[in-house]
Amino acid sequence: MIKYLCPRNEGAGKWRKRCMYYLAGIRSIKIYKIIFIILIAIGPFMSLQFIFILADIVNGCMAIPNLIGLIGLRKEVIAETEEYFKEENTCSIEELSI
Repeated sequence: MIKYLCPRNEGAGKWRKRCMYYLAGIRSIKIYKIIFIILIAIGPFMSLQFIFILADIVNGCMAIPNLIGLIGLRKEVIAETEEYFKEENTCSIEELSI
């Protein structure tokens, strides 16, 4: 298990730092590292219920940009879906509507 988790966590950390650099610049990486270390240090002392609530909030926040993207690309999604069903000749998009 440790053989699996250690390289995975290192790779994920690299990409998290890269995202911070992209979003806020080079100075944000140091701030991110400090916050990350603080959260690791206080994590064992938090209640499990609070950790799950925090995880739900963060996952919900990650869904918001995806929903905005889907709304912005709805015409392209509809066009691609209609093209797919024309090629398949199995059913139309109107048949799938509820």
